Amino acid sequence: MVKLIYLKNDWKQIAREPIMMILFLCPVLISIVFRFLTEFLMPAIFQYFNQSFTPFMPYALALTLIFCPMMIGIVMGFMMMEDKDGKIIELMSVTPLARQGYIANRLVFAVGATILHTIISYIIMGQYIFTVLTLLLITGILSALAIVIGLVFFSVATDKIKGLTYAKGLNLIVIFAFADLLKGNFIKMISLGFPTYWIAQIVQSPSQLTGYMFGFISCMFWLVVVLQIGKFRVNE
Repeated sequence: MVKLIYLKNDWKQIAREPIMMILFLCPVLISIVFRFLTEFLMPAIFQYFNQSFTPFMPYALALTLIFCPMMIGIVMGFMMMEDKDGKIIELMSVTPLARQGYIANRLVFAVGATILHTIISYIIMGQYIFTVLTLLLITGILSALAIVIGLVFFSVATDKIKGLTYAKGLNLIVIFAFADLLKGNFIKMISLGFPTYWIAQIVQSPSQLTGYMFGFISCMFWLVVVLQIGKFRVNE
């Protein structure tokens, strides 16, 4: 019951902040736009040049799914930043929830919102190429990525203006999803260490277990890095 109350408060916090509301709804809006592009505009453009857009369809789906944890992670970071400025985190230490419970609540929010948006985006895109197990596994990786993004965002941004700037920078990791389309081995080697690359690999080859394994490993690696270098300081 307590967790439900805090989740309701999370939603109220998002609803009263236009920036967070827009970011929270972005994955759905992006999915609708990408569905229109992949169904009508892009095929027409490629057909004009006597090319097929079909080989690039998995990349469109991968990009749509990747935006789910990216946006939710940023929303999570914004919420924690607001709570930090309002001394909410300090007050949590004297409540039954406590600081550890507060962090756990934020992680539950990030995971739950990512799962919801991933399923919605997958349905909107209409590329039903996943089994139920595959969808669950890729949702797990996306949820872990949302947590990493949220903690990184919260640890480096000191206010909302800087937060939006950092958000643009964090979105650059989306490029690694298209590493196979880029020339040069250097960018491909770097992309191996980022979850976005492996998410794209899973979408292209759902039956290959290496994508899932390295996707989780890369998420855990970056999570450990964020925590170990001490940039995430909930007490500050």
